Amino acid sequence: MAIFPADGQQQGITSQNSKDTASKLRGKRVQKLDAAIIRGLTSAVQELDSHAEVAD
Repeated sequence: MAIFPADGQQQGITSQNSKDTASKLRGKRVQKLDAAIIRGLTSAVQELDSHAEVAD
């Protein structure tokens, strides 16, 4: 049988750990998204550059 502290302190710690984990995961997803956006913009700029050279 689980024993829960009357003041709810343990729950607060668990909740904070969950928030920290969620924050880290969100941070990793944002980094991946940022990298994908940068790759997309880089390829778009290269594509525009190649068309600009042909137009010159």
